[in-house]
Amino acid sequence: MPNPTDGPGPSLSTSPPPFLSAVVPPDMDGATVIRLLRGQLHLSRTLWRRLKQSGQVLVDGRAATGQTRLAAGARVDLILPASTSSGMAPEPLPLDVVYEDHDVLLANKPAGQVVHPTGRHVSGTLANAVLYHWQNRGDSATFHPLHRLDRNTSGLVLIAKHSHAHQLLDKALHRRELHRDYLAFVRGRVEQPSGTIDEPIARLEGHAIQRGVRPDGRPAVTHYQVVQIWDGASLLRLRLDTGRTHQIRVHLAHIGHPLLGDTLYGPPDLPPPPALAPDRQALHAYRLEFPHPLRQEAMEFTIPLPPELEALAAALEEGRVDEGRG
Repeated sequence: MPNPTDGPGPSLSTSPPPFLSAVVPPDMDGATVIRLLRGQLHLSRTLWRRLKQSGQVLVDGRAATGQTRLAAGARVDLILPASTSSGMAPEPLPLDVVYEDHDVLLANKPAGQVVHPTGRHVSGTLANAVLYHWQNRGDSATFHPLHRLDRNTSGLVLIAKHSHAHQLLDKALHRRELHRDYLAFVRGRVEQPSGTIDEPIARLEGHAIQRGVRPDGRPAVTHYQVVQIWDGASLLRLRLDTGRTHQIRVHLAHIGHPLLGDTLYGPPDLPPPPALAPDRQALHAYRLEFPHPLRQEAMEFTIPLPPELEALAAALEEGRVDEGRG
């Protein structure tokens, strides 16, 4: 596993850096720039059009076009003008950066924070915090989250720093090469040691937010494994094959084991467990595995439970959270 302190990516500078650099391999000697970019580096047509309109292609520091012929060993740099993430402003907020290089940033999002601004949450988001972090470093990156976590879920969020990295990671996501693992505290004793919940999910009629298992929904697959069982509650390890809105919450409620602290899908007549804040559901994205978009290196990161979920585990261990309360 890469050490987050090693910083293997290119160093970031205060001047607009290339969003992509490559050294021409021997088998591309004599090829054109466009052949290298489209064939070997998998640059999208959209990004190539952007480059032609407002960016720069440099070969060994000199301006080039798509038809420029390349020599083996030449360095190709692609530079786009600094841009902003639409609708988002930098804000000086706490930010837990787990890993960062020239192409990606991995953040540990706290519960209570949304990933990016919405109509109801226009500030205080993870995006606002990340943009402030980049502004202070003189980094011209843009915010491209690969996946999202609910506001009341904590854990790892992967962010691409430019559109090319986002495109490549999105392809990896659809090829199921990006693995997301969660820890979930659920109501009741889950007797089966492991299993798969393969049930389609759709928005419920008459509800703006709430989802449910419906035969006309989109396919959704959640794998689970029991980690620990207490009196009236269980700790599960989860892995997603798909990423539907509220997937974990809907699937766990569907099998009769809703998340502790989930006021939307849990029993409406029960208060949250006393060890949890009222707006905190007991779900944590603790592990993420993905291929680095440019280096194709296997990246794997794991983070521990946050203090409030450690406190919940301790309360369950001591029998201070019974089934009637969650």
